[in-house]
Amino acid sequence: MVSKKAKTTKKKAAAKTTSKVAAAKTAPKVEAVEKEPNTTGYVVPLFLLREPMNKNLPVADVFYKKNSDAITLQCHAPNYEASLEQIIVGDISVPSGGNISMISNSESPEEWIKNLHKSREFSGSPFIAGEAQALYETE
Repeated sequence: MVSKKAKTTKKKAAAKTTSKVAAAKTAPKVEAVEKEPNTTGYVVPLFLLREPMNKNLPVADVFYKKNSDAITLQCHAPNYEASLEQIIVGDISVPSGGNISMISNSESPEEWIKNLHKSREFSGSPFIAGEAQALYETE
């Protein structure tokens, strides 16, 4: 014979498991929200124009970091470094519509680096600039 105490224990255990199942069914689902990555800067590759005869030669990369608000040049070909530094220090001229607008790297460095590939300074005599690529770094 099964005692009364054993019967009540079985009933309590069954009640607990059914309440857990019911709670799991009615619990709201939590969806994971992915956080948009923040851009921490931009990089623009610079090339020496050689096409259509040869491939364009990568000569440097221009970096812009938002936290330091600075533009830096990382040169891969030292024989072109002085020419590139002279261009990087100055403003760029970007044709828009029928006008030419000047963008200063000291006043708006982010706009300067984003529009570098459109500038007249890097239009192929002798350097060209690629499009700005965003840099994403974890916090």
